[in-house]
Amino acid sequence: MEKYAIEKIIKMLLEKRAEVQEKFEKTRKKFLEDLRTSSEKTMKTHAADCDNSMFCYTYSQRLKNLGKVLDKFDQAIQRAKEGNYGICADCGEQIPIGRLQQIPFAERCVSCKTALEQEQKRSAKNSMGMHFIPAGMKIRKVFSPALA
Repeated sequence: MEKYAIEKIIKMLLEKRAEVQEKFEKTRKKFLEDLRTSSEKTMKTHAADCDNSMFCYTYSQRLKNLGKVLDKFDQAIQRAKEGNYGICADCGEQIPIGRLQQIPFAERCVSCKTALEQEQKRSAKNSMGMHFIPAGMKIRKVFSPALA
């Protein structure tokens, strides 16, 4: 790939990354602002029990997901610098430009990504201990007041 094309790709990736970084910062600031402006009682609850509150969970998940996207952009920028941008990490084929336009940090072509996701689902299903339940066997429901 030409030096000009690589520079153009890196510039595009940096611009898109900056957009995600801005979302990350806005979300972080909004979280801190919401935390500060909450009532004293609510704020103490959130601050003391942030891991278990839905308030903190929602924000932490957003920040975690945006952080992952930032990491993916960093990896894509590194691949561009190394001359591997747009090449599938599994099969070595060129990733279609349409896919890269939709997901600029894509590491895999659609078929390899689909195969990877199917394998991950199989692995997750197997690790969760999914077992065969014989026909006619009744599954007992357990009542939990915490879930009611």
